[in-house]
This record gives sequence, structure tokens and C-alpha cells, in this order.
Amino acid sequence: MVSPLLIAVGAASLAALGEWLHARRCARLGRLAFAGGRPRVWARWTPPLRVAAIALLAWGLSVLAAPTVQVRTSPTAGQRLLIALDVSPSMHLRDAGPAGQQTRAERARDVLRRLLARAGDRPLRVGIIAFHSSALPVLAGSSDRDVVANVLDDLPLEHAFASGKTRLHEALACAERLARPWPPGSTSLLLVSDGDTEPGESPPTMPGAISASFILGVGDAQRGTFIDDHVSRQEPGALRRLADQVRGSYHDINRRDLPPELLDRLLPAPPAAGPDLRALALLAAAIGSAITALLPFALRLHGAPAVAHA
Repeated sequence: MVSPLLIAVGAASLAALGEWLHARRCARLGRLAFAGGRPRVWARWTPPLRVAAIALLAWGLSVLAAPTVQVRTSPTAGQRLLIALDVSPSMHLRDAGPAGQQTRAERARDVLRRLLARAGDRPLRVGIIAFHSSALPVLAGSSDRDVVANVLDDLPLEHAFASGKTRLHEALACAERLARPWPPGSTSLLLVSDGDTEPGESPPTMPGAISASFILGVGDAQRGTFIDDHVSRQEPGALRRLADQVRGSYHDINRRDLPPELLDRLLPAPPAAGPDLRALALLAAAIGSAITALLPFALRLHGAPAVAHA
């Protein structure tokens, strides 16, 4: 289908050509048509005014005649937050929170709950990936905060996985597959883990949908706890390397909340909604048709200069 803008440019070009031909034909008769040989000053601007009016009319009608008309939308209507949550046994160790009395999983959920509460009524679709020895998409994308809260608080996600070492790279591979078809720049990736993972392959290149990646660490990084034949503690080094590999940033949330500037990056304030294209088309068609219809009457009544009578 031809663009309404191209239709308007074509109509304006034909109108300009017609005005030029008309001006050439009327040049010799100007002295007979107007006393003194020239019209009023304002009337000399009628050719470009008529061209502009025809362009407005053509654009407005072509937009209104299109099968679908774009109406006012907010650029954040498609904003997504993709959460990759570590549900391995080490996340149940109690060394997190300001007093060190929370489990790592409880601390992660507290931070995520406050993040979602800060989003308020902003249009946000939340996806959740759970990972341990593998990774599974639990929620592809939901704008229902109750559904998201139920997944974070009540579902025993750890039972969905076979025992084994935690594989952080599986979570990123799952995020890449899930976000691949989403609109470019629409998604922020949030991965929460203690970094207690086995070495793995390099993570995949994140798709264009993921505009920012944040790796959040929980667990005491200084004092470890024995579990599953090894001492488990938060591994800032592993998490920082992972953040570098996905061109993101690492943040320790074991005792501190997310900084306000990070929250603003995760959940940018929604910009003002754009103009309603249908309303603009109606206004353009009304102005163009009014000028085109009324201009001949205005020229007839007030186009020629007054003639002084002796």
C-alpha cells in the first residue's frame, strides 16, 4: 500500500504544477483582471496556500482510508522484565539479608518484590526462568502482578530439576531462546544467583530484544557454608565475569537494595503518549478542505484592490 506521505507529496506536486501553468496563462491578463494590474498582497500567497491545503487534504484522507489506523500508544506498552532465578539447594542457606538471618532465596524474593512494587501501574510484562542443573521457562510473560507474585512466593520450583551442579549458562541460553522473537530493545534481563556454579561454556550472544542485563548476587561473599561436599558462598568473581560476557553489570544485593539509578534503568518512566494519528488526519482533512472550499469565495470578495472613484 502506498504511504499517505507519498500520496500527499504527489498531490502537492501536481497542485504546484497546475498553479505554475495557471500563473503563466494569467500573466498577460493580469492588468485587465485587477485595477492597477496586481491583486491584493494577501492574494499573492494563494498558490502556495492552495498547494498546502491540497497536501493536507490528501494526507488526511489517505490515512483515514487505510485499513488500519495507528492510534495513540505508549512506547513502553511492550516493556518486559525477564527474571532468571536460581532455585538450587544453596539458595536455601541462611546467610543473607541486612542481619544475615534470611535465606538467599528469601532475600532474592524480597528484592524482586520491592522492584515490582516500584513499577506501580506501568505497563510491564514479566517473564520468569527458573534454573538449577538446567533451566526452564516458568512464565513467558504476564502483566498480572498476582500471577508473578504467586510464582515467586509459592511455587516449589526447585522440585522441577534433577540433582546436580548449578549451571548459570543454561539460564542465559534459555533467556536467549525466549527473548529471540520479542521486539528489539523491549526487555531487561535480571539474573539472581549466588554464583555457586560449575564452569560452563561461554553464554550465547543476547538477542536485540534484551537492551540491558543485570546480574544480582546473594549470599555472604566472605563466610561460606558447607553443603553438598563443598563450601558455598557468593562468588562475586564468577558473577562479574558473567556480567562482562553478556555486556551487563553486577550488583551485590545480599545486604543492600538495588540503587535508585539501577531501578530507573530497569523501569524507565513512561514517556508521554504520542499523538493520535486518526485525530491528526481528521484535523488535516478538515483544514485542507476548508481552505480549498473557501479560498475562491475569499478571492472573489477581497482579492482585488479597491478602486477609487472620482
